[in-house]
Amino acid sequence: MSSESLQTAGQRRNLLVLGVAGGLGIVSLVVLLATLLLTGTAAAGQVATAHSAAARAGVCTEQTFPNLGQQHTQNINEKIKYNSFPPTSGKHYADPARWGNYPTPINQVQGVHNLEHGGIDIQYGNKVSASDVDKLMAYYDGDPNGILMAPLPVLGSKIAATAWQKLLTCTKFDRNALDSFKKKHRYKGPERLPKVALEPGR
Repeated sequence: MSSESLQTAGQRRNLLVLGVAGGLGIVSLVVLLATLLLTGTAAAGQVATAHSAAARAGVCTEQTFPNLGQQHTQNINEKIKYNSFPPTSGKHYADPARWGNYPTPINQVQGVHNLEHGGIDIQYGNKVSASDVDKLMAYYDGDPNGILMAPLPVLGSKIAATAWQKLLTCTKFDRNALDSFKKKHRYKGPERLPKVALEPGR
């Protein structure tokens, strides 16, 4: 074989090697890009899920307050210092409010008496959305026993549910949180009455 033929054969081999290497490089690059894309998408999904869970967790918070006692007063307008707002225990009016859904605010000094009997007061501010107020009305209608529902304008955009020594504060309507609160605390006040005594209108 002539030296010219050998050179041509060598050049072909070099081109073949370069072609294979180039092809492998492209394949590797594609695999690398695909891996980065999938990993980035998964990570973004995990972050979005975490943010979503955090947002749900931040809708409602529950607090427990020390017991301020069960003393009665005959003055429904007495100025009483409570350790939470709305109040969750302490001195209160001698007669509880009738159970029901009120179109106007209830007297907080009287509402505490309902908590003493194992009830739950659900109150909402004047900046709560009309949609959430509608949901609250439907929520009450679905299971009204032992519940006082009423507006409380100074709560602003918040919804508050109280039981004896317990306060649930929500930034919007959350059925699961209200259901859990009701399940844990309804009928469990320090002065328990038969459930029939907590029916609407009584």
